[in-house]
Amino acid sequence: MVDISGDLMGNLYTQGREMAVFKAHDPIGYIPNSPGAWSVMPWKGNIFFSDINSGM
Repeated sequence: MVDISGDLMGNLYTQGREMAVFKAHDPIGYIPNSPGAWSVMPWKGNIFFSDINSGM
């Protein structure tokens, strides 16, 4: 998850805009080690996302 407020110039990681990271991979998933994370939603101070391999 990255902060996209303000001017977006170049690599957001090197600008210190990365707020959170979760390595959503599964070695025995439908597509092994494919993260498949999508639909990130902030809710009451938490961040939820769906993952194609594990559900959440």
